[in-house]
Amino acid sequence: MHNGRPLKGTSGDPEEKLKGIFVIACIIGGLNFILGFLGQFEISEMLVAMGANGILCIIGILIGVLGYVTWKKKSTAALIGIILIIGIDAVLSLALMLDAGGRPSFTGIGMKVLFIIQFSRGFSAITEYNNWKLEEDRKRAASAASTIMSQQ
Repeated sequence: MHNGRPLKGTSGDPEEKLKGIFVIACIIGGLNFILGFLGQFEISEMLVAMGANGILCIIGILIGVLGYVTWKKKSTAALIGIILIIGIDAVLSLALMLDAGGRPSFTGIGMKVLFIIQFSRGFSAITEYNNWKLEEDRKRAASAASTIMSQQ
């Protein structure tokens, strides 16, 4: 800690927290893309039976892009988008499984809930980053004002 702020590059740094969200989004997005690709081109009959197709590829790309925007632009809207996509996917997966007469896989649903919890931590990182940025801007403005006043 330096002046009440975690050191840049440490685990407490909001930038690092948001970078972690990006990495997780890329992993989830990449897996969705690969599974969608394999299902779309009927490389795996099991994936085709599960409904994996090109839409899953698009969702994978979207999750990755939203993760990048969350990290680089500190976008709360992008973070909400990721959480909504994963949440809707969890609900639809459960509904489709129950509709097909199968037993729900709580492992898959549990993993999605854990991802949502991890992504939710991004809100505090974005707020923390914005507060520190605002504080730095205020200090710069005060410094510039005092420099102008001393020159007069």
